[in-house]
Amino acid sequence: MAPEQPAFRVCVLVILLLAPGCRRSSLADLPLWRVELDPTGREVRLVTLPFEQIAYDMKSHTMVRDVQDRNQDGISDRIITYEGFGGARTEETDTDFDGTVDRWDTFGPEGRRMRSATASNRTRPDRVATYDRSGRLSRVEADTDLDGRFEINQLYEAGALVEVRIDSDGNGKADRIQDFRKGYLSAEDFDTDEDGAANLRLTFAPNGSLLKVSRFPPPSADGPGPR
Repeated sequence: MAPEQPAFRVCVLVILLLAPGCRRSSLADLPLWRVELDPTGREVRLVTLPFEQIAYDMKSHTMVRDVQDRNQDGISDRIITYEGFGGARTEETDTDFDGTVDRWDTFGPEGRRMRSATASNRTRPDRVATYDRSGRLSRVEADTDLDGRFEINQLYEAGALVEVRIDSDGNGKADRIQDFRKGYLSAEDFDTDEDGAANLRLTFAPNGSLLKVSRFPPPSADGPGPR
């Protein structure tokens, strides 16, 4: 007796149609999107995904904005704004998920970091770092007492710390300058009389021990002192 091949073929066809990998996605599986105008009047396509919303420029079809909810609590905690083609963008991030932005990052056209600012007091940046064209750290400004003024200014060359300028009394002028060009704190100059010129210098050994204390006379009319 010959096998019932037609019935077998029908069963195989039914199994294939019911297999998840063989079914076509329904409209419910696709992301929701709509067209609207952004704050600048530009027409964008807004795509809504689970815990993320992305906006595309209708003319260039490039991504212009990405709003993310990284901890999936229903509140956005990172907003990325793209500028033109390439990796140029700004990022606003709520790093501790308290509902307030506390980090701001700026990236250049090739995606290299240019500026990074953080706020530990939840209101305004108290640490700002800038980077050179190679993406290496070039300057860090810090407001350690959270009074709104940056009293510490760290300078870098080729990514290495070379100098720290400190405004210890908060008058807007550096009165302490630390020298790190030798790879360690080798000297610190003090402007104790606030005349704009150092009148005291401490020299240190690589192990941090004090080697020498130098005092400088007041600056002459020809120019300032050693710094």
